[in-house]
Amino acid sequence: MKSRTPVTAQLGKTVRILNAFFLSVVFVVFTTSPAVSAITPKGGSKTAVAPYVVILDPGHGGSDTGAVGVWQMQSSAQNSAQSSSNSTRKQRLVEKEVVLDLARRVQIELENEAFAKALGRPIRIVLTRESDGFVSLDQRAFIARQAKADLFVSLHANAETTGSVRGFEIYYLDNSSKESYSHHETLHQRRKKIGKPKHKDSKLALLLRSIATDSTLNHSKLAAKTLQKSILNEIRDDGYTVKDRGIRRALLQVLLDAETPGVLIEALYLSHPQDRKLIQHPQARNSIASGIAKGILKYLILSE
Repeated sequence: MKSRTPVTAQLGKTVRILNAFFLSVVFVVFTTSPAVSAITPKGGSKTAVAPYVVILDPGHGGSDTGAVGVWQMQSSAQNSAQSSSNSTRKQRLVEKEVVLDLARRVQIELENEAFAKALGRPIRIVLTRESDGFVSLDQRAFIARQAKADLFVSLHANAETTGSVRGFEIYYLDNSSKESYSHHETLHQRRKKIGKPKHKDSKLALLLRSIATDSTLNHSKLAAKTLQKSILNEIRDDGYTVKDRGIRRALLQVLLDAETPGVLIEALYLSHPQDRKLIQHPQARNSIASGIAKGILKYLILSE
């Protein structure tokens, strides 16, 4: 190896000093910038990572019961003289109670530290309602926007008049199909029964607003696919039988106004005997909640 000349050695020393000075300047500028200060605790030793924000939206509430499952249940007669008309009693299962309970179970699952470790970031869960009170669609969407949500998950249960339809389905926002407009009309009629909205939304106005949120479409579609697969796998792995009604597109106001990737889950039909029996079982609800939570986790990883 050739020995360095005094000039070369001095030049190398100067370069090292300049490099050290440059790095120290970069470090000072970076650590004092507003963006870093916003996520750095005052203690200074550890960097706080901004959490993912997930909105869980239990549908309906208060005077709005949502879907209702009604059936007759046989009751044991207290004495032989009791008439046959009194041997059965009417039972009701209401959507607003089912989905609030489901949201709480999903919240518990997501608060497991294993989820945050898997993501490398904590998860902040916000419920649009935590009790049996009415929350308007506008308020639900406002909560999502205020929280700057990474994902909006609206939880519902279904019902229909024949009692023959059953299964699990997920909707995501889309304004490009006849099905979307049809579903919006159904939603609008439901809202009119509860109370007239404060403002009228024409189809054109909804279309214009949906164009502004087209950037979230692909993420919403990804979330729908991911959650549908996760929920069904979890339920079936636990030994329950459910029908997959697939993923559907709809022009849903609550998803439109949330301005973030979102899905609406219809968790079984309260009007179908098998679905109703399943959703009443606490362990089955745990399976559904676990499937939703795992689906959310996977979506957050895939969406990065």
